Parts: sequence; structure tokens; C-alpha cells
Amino acid sequence: MTKFKIYIYIFLVDFFLRLIGMNFVCNRLKKVKSRIKFKDSICDIKPIYEMCDVVNTACDKHPLKEKAKCLHQSIISFYILVKRGVPVNLCIGVSTDIFLAHAWVELSGKVINDKDSVKNNYKLIYKV
Repeated sequence: MTKFKIYIYIFLVDFFLRLIGMNFVCNRLKKVKSRIKFKDSICDIKPIYEMCDVVNTACDKHPLKEKAKCLHQSIISFYILVKRGVPVNLCIGVSTDIFLAHAWVELSGKVINDKDSVKNNYKLIYKV
């Protein structure tokens, strides 16, 4: 996956989130996930972490970097990995102390595109 393609995904995700909304985006992601035949087992997890790092780096260097944070990163990582047959989940949570929201991607219950601590810091409210 090239950074250029990821940059395009960032613009598309931002466009759909702003103009059509989160509900539309989540429903589309559910539909994409429902049509994929997932791999029975994942032998090497290293390329999965590397893909998430490439997406996170691209989001950090993108012109929309102030807006392309956890939600954009997680949606794009989720989409790319699901299309490759990796059975990941897009998770969205909120803080129980002050109102903050966060998004991350999990594989078999383990956070793969962020720190493991997000599961302790945010209460899961939505999962694709």
C-alpha cells in the first residue's frame, strides 16, 4: 500500500465523515466486512503492525493532519486490513472521566494501531 493511496483514503474518509456522517461510514464498513472471507489464522502479525504504522505516519504527514487523527487512522487501517482478509474490529470508546472519544483497531482483542492502554482509558461504545 503506497502512501499516496493512503492520502486519497484520508481525503475520502474526511469527505464522507463531514458530508454524509459517521452512521453512513460505519454502515459501509459493516457491509464491506460482511462480504469478506477472512483468513482462518494469522501466521505473521508483523506486516499487520507495519501497515498500521504506515497509515498512522501518512495521517501525521497529511495536509489534514490536524483532522486526520484516531478516527481517520482507525477507519483506514480497518478498511485496508479487512480487504486483505484480516479479521479486525474498528472500536470506538469514550472516557469515563471527561468527555473524550477515541477510535482504535483490534485483532483478536489486542489493540494493533495504538497503545494497549486505550482499552483501559476508554469504555467501548461501538464496534464494527
